[in-house]
Amino acid sequence: MGHVVGRRRAVQIAFLLVAAATPVGVTDAAASTQAPDLEREFWVVTADSEENQQIYSARSAIDGDPATFWHTEFSPTPHPHWITIDLLHNAEVEGFRYQGRPDGTGVPNGRVGQFAFYVSEQPDDWSTLTPVTTGSFPDDAAEHEITFPPVYGRYLTFVALSEAGNRGGWTTVAELNVMGRFRDIAVQAVQGSVASWTPVVDGLTTFSCSISQTGGPQWVRAWVDPTCDRGLFDTHDLAPGDYSFQYELFDGTTTRRGQVTVSAREPMRVYDTAWSIPLKASDEELEQYFTFLDNAGHAGVWISLVPNVWQGGLEEPNRHGHAFESFDSPNPLYLEHVDHILDTAQAHGLTVNIVVAWASDWVGDRPAAKWHGILDPAPIHELNGAAYGATLANRWKGHPALEAWVMGGDWWTPETEAETEPTWEAIVAGIRSTGATEPITYHTGGFHSSWVMFADREWVDFLSPETSHCNLPDVAQGALTALREQFGKDVVSAEMRYEDEPMQERGVSTWCYPEGPAVGFIGADEIAADAQASWDAGAVAYVYGQDTRWNWGGPAGLATLGRPGEYAALDIAADGVLGGDTTPPSWPGGASLTGSATDTTASLSWGAATDNNDVVLYRIHHNGDVVERAPGL
Repeated sequence: MGHVVGRRRAVQIAFLLVAAATPVGVTDAAASTQAPDLEREFWVVTADSEENQQIYSARSAIDGDPATFWHTEFSPTPHPHWITIDLLHNAEVEGFRYQGRPDGTGVPNGRVGQFAFYVSEQPDDWSTLTPVTTGSFPDDAAEHEITFPPVYGRYLTFVALSEAGNRGGWTTVAELNVMGRFRDIAVQAVQGSVASWTPVVDGLTTFSCSISQTGGPQWVRAWVDPTCDRGLFDTHDLAPGDYSFQYELFDGTTTRRGQVTVSAREPMRVYDTAWSIPLKASDEELEQYFTFLDNAGHAGVWISLVPNVWQGGLEEPNRHGHAFESFDSPNPLYLEHVDHILDTAQAHGLTVNIVVAWASDWVGDRPAAKWHGILDPAPIHELNGAAYGATLANRWKGHPALEAWVMGGDWWTPETEAETEPTWEAIVAGIRSTGATEPITYHTGGFHSSWVMFADREWVDFLSPETSHCNLPDVAQGALTALREQFGKDVVSAEMRYEDEPMQERGVSTWCYPEGPAVGFIGADEIAADAQASWDAGAVAYVYGQDTRWNWGGPAGLATLGRPGEYAALDIAADGVLGGDTTPPSWPGGASLTGSATDTTASLSWGAATDNNDVVLYRIHHNGDVVERAPGL
């Protein structure tokens, strides 16, 4: 008999193995006495008809502005018309609010009269379903609320069956809100570990929990405390992938449901940020640096190929005395130093992700960036981008240490950021024209601009959104999760808070808007929280940053190696848990294990070890198979 604690240690005695593994935490939403509005930012909204995808799109019905509205085509077609919402997760839906077309927008064509509302767990054709509620609205611009008993589902359809004023076959909706609660839970767990989860009991005063035996085949691996304090799921012997089961909440009257999805995964990779080493690092410093990364457990590093304007720009010489010179004709002697970076990384089993041209310095019209001293027009653009991309790819494609090509880097407004796409498309076309197959990502402007810029483009293989050091972990986790689920691409958590940055009172960098005075520095606790948020969001990698090292500065960069937050991030990346008891518990001597059996049943009891810390689950094996699981004692 044996059991496991901490990081998957095991001891086996005789024929029976009882194992335990480290839990993975989940944070629940705050409690509420009423069903709140569901967050709308990442909903996927479609409609049967739209007059104009810019002005009268279906998304105008959920943009928070009653002055804008969804409008079906001006050339009307007969009712019904409908708008469908994909919440991305199942929710416990308890009602909705509809607001009609506002006054002062011409003849109020399209205000909804008779309606029906549908909720389903699958994207079924609404016409095959039974509506959860029906009714009619008056011909006005007021907001009207409809409530109904909780219904579990992900896909919502609001159907207009008639026009309130009988003016014609149009439909308009100024705003559509949905009330409810998300009781579904997503958990990340390293293969072979035990995932810990907490039922969502928000809005309930009396409740009990159980695992639904009809909610998927994985229920046999799941356990929940009847008091709803915690739940477990065993990933032992599961292949990488997502595994779902359902739990039930009984409030004394109604049985409610939630789904738990456990992602059995490999450890999260951790990269360092050293943007400036092509310019500022010597060969000797590189060797020391990559030796540290290798020994510490980093996967590699993210670098920026071209010096920033404020660092001296295209004419600033590197430590070997060679400048980049120009995008039209990059200096081969400067590029030789990048050759050495890649070769040194390869020698240490590390990889390099290369930002080809930092966006806020070198790409597009940047009127808000004049504080950098940048002069427009940009030196890299759609006309010379392809040749530049081909130059880089012909030099480095296929290098074992080159992991990805990175477009983007900082920005100020989503409108001007969107205008840079032709440049990135040209660079990408040049890279791909050489036969280079390394993945390509776009490092978004983040806090100052957009999380989702170019996320749906075919040329973007994985997502690397920038939080610009200005988002707290819960906000970043929500955005990273939604990006991964909405676009179906791997997500790398890049440029979160940097360790040792001056920190304002609300926990972000002092220069984050609204700016505030420094009350301390970003420390190990903040870095650990960011890494944990990245793990919990399902990010495949977390890019660590330190406030001096990213800009290198020779010995100053080396002096920052091995910061407490850095080690905390590496620790969390291994299995989603910071710290923990890594010593296997001892097994008590004597007759501590007893059992009995009949032809059809067997029972087993045992005593826990005196140092039985953090054992969350026992696996009972017989002839190599798990025959039962029991929660830790």
